[in-house]
Amino acid sequence: MANVLDDLTSRFRLFGDALAEGFDKSFTQLAEGIDKSFLNAKVDARPHGTASPASKARLSTNAAETEAARQRAELILQNLPGPYYEQAADPLEHELRQMGDEFKQEDVDGVVDRLTAAVEVVSVKLAKHVVKNQ
Repeated sequence: MANVLDDLTSRFRLFGDALAEGFDKSFTQLAEGIDKSFLNAKVDARPHGTASPASKARLSTNAAETEAARQRAELILQNLPGPYYEQAADPLEHELRQMGDEFKQEDVDGVVDRLTAAVEVVSVKLAKHVVKNQ
């Protein structure tokens, strides 16, 4: 049993290291994307405040998709257990205790998928906050 817990602990730590590395890449890509978006912007000859019917349809669809994505993101954050919000808590220990003594690879994969989604939500929120406050 100790070997299994040691293996899981090392896997979660590797996962954490990979996430930290992913944050660095995400912020770099975000900054590059912002710079490129200004360079690739197209100038529209329409008067300010008017849009083509196709643009209006895209905006309507994008607004619905954006709202659905925002709701999914909030749900992901709401489902994070309390230890993720506590300064002194150890989320790794919490997750290992939740899985119990007998678990399968699918259980570990499910936890990793759930936490990866949460990391993506948090990184997007953090990136928006950083861009907003620069």
